[in-house]
Formats: sequence, structure tokens, C-alpha cells
Amino acid sequence: MARNRSLVTVCAAAIVLLLVADVAAAVVVTGRNRIHTPRRLKGVLPTLTAFVEKHRGLEFKRGVDMFLLDDQEFEEALSGAGPHSADPATAYLESRFLVGFLKALGLVGNDFQLSSLETAGNRSLLGLYDPVTRRIIIRSELPAPLLHRVVVHELTHALDDQHHPLEDIVVDLRTEESRSLQALLEGDAGRIDTLFRDQLPPADRAAADGDVEGPTGIAASTGPFLELLAFPYVSGPAFARALVARGGTAALDEAFRSRPTTSEEVLHPERFPQPGPSVTVPTPAADGPILGMGVLGELGLRLVLGETLDAAGAARAADGWGDDHYVAWSDKERTCVRVNLRMDTPSDTREARDALRLWATKHPGTDIRPVGEVTTLTRCA
Repeated sequence: MARNRSLVTVCAAAIVLLLVADVAAAVVVTGRNRIHTPRRLKGVLPTLTAFVEKHRGLEFKRGVDMFLLDDQEFEEALSGAGPHSADPATAYLESRFLVGFLKALGLVGNDFQLSSLETAGNRSLLGLYDPVTRRIIIRSELPAPLLHRVVVHELTHALDDQHHPLEDIVVDLRTEESRSLQALLEGDAGRIDTLFRDQLPPADRAAADGDVEGPTGIAASTGPFLELLAFPYVSGPAFARALVARGGTAALDEAFRSRPTTSEEVLHPERFPQPGPSVTVPTPAADGPILGMGVLGELGLRLVLGETLDAAGAARAADGWGDDHYVAWSDKERTCVRVNLRMDTPSDTREARDALRLWATKHPGTDIRPVGEVTTLTRCA
């Protein structure tokens, strides 16, 4: 992970906040009839707004309330948010599922603590658009070029929301569908904030990237998990650019209507939109109290295999992903995960099975069972 505080490089830690809490609901501001614009932005906001409208191919239907908060105010606005903040039992079960799931699939090391990422995320998040209150909050203590870039990014979210309402979107990066949709949202905003950054003078360009080191105190063994979290920010802009290259900003509008549902579509924009999975598999049975269920997707499979293969090899082995379903259950102090995986073709199946068997040699207790075209992986940690 690059060591600077650009909009892309810090997202892996910052997005943890969205994983463990619905931070958008954290800001409470007294009602106003007129749009609030910080004094520091009044002179430049019309220019930034026009830039977003031009490159998104849409016009704002209404103004957007915007607030600049110092670091303490910003972090206070984020603290205590989340649908389970008043339900410790539910929060505990969900965190136990997440940590156990990640350990069982080798996406984090045995020493992984979710709290380390939460802390780093608090420090790294620079701005936020809330589709419920329709407000933007941004850290005030940013250099002007970076502040303006963050404004452009968040204004893009606001503009998308005005034309394609985002209020119904559940931001839960544990799910394949939500990760893929988030890639469209962040991809569009990232595409436009990068265009803004690239047209700045060289000195301002460097300031817009930031020069503050990224999150520290995170074990290297969390790398695959951070890649999973960073996926919307890293792969999303390329996805959005591919759509625009194919059909202009109208193709983006159509994507917001039809919505990607798999990481495969984001990783391979030429495959979007897909009417449904090319193959299907059943959800595997659990051997204990169920903690969670879901889909790994091509991205998840690629990251799992990336522990024993290089990046190119893992991408090749995962490229033939067809469908999968997993279930996680509690086994006393351990969390067990079972995945049913089916690839597109027999050759894809052979390649994936060979890669999974290699992975199993480095993860004691792994059970790999091929049954026809379905491969079942089970592991507890």
C-alpha cells in the first residue's frame, strides 16, 4: 500500500468505518431553509460544481449542504453511529463472524484485530456524503487543492444521488453485491476527482495527492483484507472509465439503473451487464449455529488464491469464476467456513482446483472435496 494520503491510498482503512458502522447517519445539524456553504469554499464552489456537472453529464437539481469540521468535530460526528450501536450482542456476533471468516480463508493473520483498522479508518476518512440527510462533511484542516478534490468527489456522489437515489443502498462490503455497487459509486466519483486532479498545476497536483502517511500500525498480514476493502476505490474508476468509453456518461446512468451485482462485472467491464450467473451452486450446509452466509465472487477467490500464487496467477485461476455460496458457523471458539464453488468450464474447474489444493497445503485443516462440477472448501480457524 502506498504511503500517502491520497483519496485512493487511504480508502482501505477508511472504508472499514462503512463496514462496521453506518457513518452517514452520524451528522446532526439543525434544520435550515437555505443551503449551507462554508465561507472558505464560497468563492470556488461554483467552479467545482460546474466541473462535476460537465464531466458527469448531469445538472444539480438542488444545492447541497456542506460543512467543514476540524478533526475533533469530524471524528465526533463519526463516533457512535451505526445500526447496531445500541445492540452490543448483534455487533459482537457480526464482528465475530467477520474476523473468524477472514481468518479461516487466510485473508488476515491469526493476530488480526478489527479495532486496529477502525482506528486507522477514523484517521484516514477525509469526507463523507450522506444520502439520507443529503449533506457533505469534510475535514477542514486540508490544504486547498486536496480540499477541493475531496469536494469534487463528494459532490459527484451528491449529483448521482439526485438523479439515481442512493438512499436504499446498503453499504456492507462483506457482500459481493454491495462491493460491486460500491465500485460503481466510488468509481464514478474517483473518475471525476482524478480528472480534477490531473488538470491542476504540478504543485497543486502534488498537494491534491496529500503528503501525510497512510494508516500505520496495521499488520502486513491484513493485506488481502485491505485489498478487499479497497476494491471499490481501486477497481471502480477503471470500471467507470470503461463504461464512459463505451457509451458516454449515458452508459453510467444506465449502470446506475441496472446496477452491477458481481465483482466479475467490475473486473471485466465488457461482461457488464450480465443477466445472471453463468452457472449456479447451492448454499452449503453448516455443521453448527450459522453466523453468516454470502458469496466470495471472483474478487474473493482471487484474494484467497493470491496467498499462494502471484497476482497474475491468482487472477488467471479466478477468471473462470461462475458462481459460489458460502456459509460460516460457530464451532466453540472457532469459526468454520464452507464454500461451494463452480467455475465456467471444465478447464477453469481444473485450474481452480489445482490452485485451491496448493492453498490447502499452507493452511492445515483445509478440506477440498470435488463433487462433479462443484468444488467444496471447508476450513475452521
